[in-house]
Amino acid sequence: MTGPDPVDRQSPDPRLVFAKSRLGQDEIAHRSNRITGSERRILILIDGRRRLVDLAAYVRGGEIGPVIEKLLSFGLVSLSGIAEQPPPNEPPDDPGRRRARLARVQSMLAGVFEAELGAAGRPLDEALAQCPAIERAGLVVRANIDVVGARLGKARADRLIALSRQAFDPDAA
Repeated sequence: MTGPDPVDRQSPDPRLVFAKSRLGQDEIAHRSNRITGSERRILILIDGRRRLVDLAAYVRGGEIGPVIEKLLSFGLVSLSGIAEQPPPNEPPDDPGRRRARLARVQSMLAGVFEAELGAAGRPLDEALAQCPAIERAGLVVRANIDVVGARLGKARADRLIALSRQAFDPDAA
């Protein structure tokens, strides 16, 4: 008798570690459009070291299981192991550091959505300013960038993505 499936769609084991296949590397390089933006984001982040719990912060709540399932079904990733401990270079979870990162993100991105969308962007900026945690801020920023992209085009959204990457960089001062 075998144990439970570690890649359960509803509640996959958060310690799972995945690696990109050759097909996954090709998908990143050539964009076949078989996967969504959030699936592509996770595919790019999969490096054979990050745990599923680390990847979950980059998609909306509850999405990580279905995203991983699709990447597996397309042969873009494979299960490479189960991590017992965080990767050695990962700093311990520090609430003070997380609050500082949130404040930095909110400061760097304050007003950017209103600058892009005019008065229609003000509620988007307010939603970011009211985020209680860095993970929630990431979801809000992604959703806000999707709005900018839908209204103003990919180039404007890409500019905001670059700015948000700088703001969210955990190694930045």
